[in-house]
Amino acid sequence: MDLRWVSDWRPTSKPLLLLLGNGRVVINGLRVRRPSPTVGAAWAAADRARLWAPESFGHVIINSLSPALLHVATGQSLIVAMGWSFVALAGAALLLAWWRGRRWRPARPLAVAALVAVLAMDAFAVLKVARPWRLALSIDPEQRMREAFPFAPELGLLISLARTSLPPTTRVAVLGRNGDWFGPQTICFHLAPRPCVYTRSGAERVGIGGVDRLRDEEVDAVVTYNAEDQLPPGFAPVARSSQANVVAVRR
Repeated sequence: MDLRWVSDWRPTSKPLLLLLGNGRVVINGLRVRRPSPTVGAAWAAADRARLWAPESFGHVIINSLSPALLHVATGQSLIVAMGWSFVALAGAALLLAWWRGRRWRPARPLAVAALVAVLAMDAFAVLKVARPWRLALSIDPEQRMREAFPFAPELGLLISLARTSLPPTTRVAVLGRNGDWFGPQTICFHLAPRPCVYTRSGAERVGIGGVDRLRDEEVDAVVTYNAEDQLPPGFAPVARSSQANVVAVRR
């Protein structure tokens, strides 16, 4: 990093190191060096590593993948580059088709160029996703559940415990941490077909999309995930993955 080019950087400022991905990293020390005379080569190596790095799996991957950038510093996108490649390929194909047939028939060359560009981007996406994706077949659905959340292993374990502890007709309420939308909704999603709710609206608890609605007296079981509140009166734990993650049923 050349911090001289960072906006509003001052000699008294302190850098912040941000690591994205799954797993653990232990930093034993940091060293500061003078700028290298081969800064361009360092940028090129960083760009290659960033472009071909496996996709980092997390709960936000449902919304978007990491942007494919040819040059991080300039923000040059691989998709834009592939678009220009399509234009060049389509132009060459149109000229070739016209030269061979002496007639203007653009449909087939444009279709071929579009397919080549789209398939190239699809192959790149598969390569990014397939390497970190565990493709081993697991017959046990609860084992798959425990392995499906590498970024939140306790969540997968808690869902597996709830699925094995609660019958399919159990009406469930999920208590989560304030402001956590992902945990409670994910638990309810995986507990289907059990009626499952996680938010409060007046005297009711409401589930995903407002489909399931339960009053407190209708709840048969409670699942807590990093909840700040205690278990409601009248419920006893039957399974737990930690002190804050509990599956409890009505006594």
